[in-house]
Amino acid sequence: MTASRDARDKQKIASFLNGDHSAFDALIGQHKARVHTIVCNMVGDPEWAKDVTTEVLIQVYTSLGKFRGDSTFRTWLYRVTLNVCLMELRRRRRQRPVEVPVTEDMSVEDMPFERLAAKVLVSKVRETLALLPEKQRAAVVLFFFEELSYREIAAILRIPINTVKSRVFQGVRSLRHRLREGLDLGATEGSAP
Repeated sequence: MTASRDARDKQKIASFLNGDHSAFDALIGQHKARVHTIVCNMVGDPEWAKDVTTEVLIQVYTSLGKFRGDSTFRTWLYRVTLNVCLMELRRRRRQRPVEVPVTEDMSVEDMPFERLAAKVLVSKVRETLALLPEKQRAAVVLFFFEELSYREIAAILRIPINTVKSRVFQGVRSLRHRLREGLDLGATEGSAP
């Protein structure tokens, strides 16, 4: 993010806090798709992700006055997003296990093989991602899906950079192992990762 974008975000925040509610719409409009992507990758269920994204936006709306400007708005927003995701995941885990539905845009018969294979792989990656511990999942989502640097992730999660690197490494290793196992890519029962 450029310094000018950060300055524009802070100006919109100031306008919102001074009563201009359209400034909030403009501010969130720039970030809503990314927030939804993070939520979707964290919770694994596109339908549930819509509800959680709404919760994030409500939380941002009600907490924007607490934004101190110590970090960029994007860093603060992603921190709020992850906190809401983790809270909702914990709440759901207490209620019932998370199920990751596979949705199809078209019937399997109508899909070209390559598209079907890609859809199955994406679905399997989402299912496997949902199995990662929350801290690893957050680091992996921010690093690979949001393409943030280790430094940005460390700021969002409020942890040291080396801890971010470790969580990303461990998450990738776990994903690789589980995907090989789940897709039967040469992993045999009892073999090491």
